[in-house]
Amino acid sequence: MATLKKFVTQTDWIWYEVELSDEQLLQYKKYGDEWEGFDELDWEFIRDKPASDEVEYTLELGSHDTHLRSNGTGGVL
Repeated sequence: MATLKKFVTQTDWIWYEVELSDEQLLQYKKYGDEWEGFDELDWEFIRDKPASDEVEYTLELGSHDTHLRSNGTGGVL
């Protein structure tokens, strides 16, 4: 028996913002994306936008179908 599998990749876009204190701004300017203070900030949700999904289908042949195809007597393509 053959099995059909469906793999879905879903992407969502979510925007947040936060106001930085003078000290936080200095730290961010100093370290950039390597700054360790991101998790300590009180982020405010702004908006989100769901994206369309990417879908991939994969056909897996059962052992019986594989045997039939290997000897030329049929089976699922």
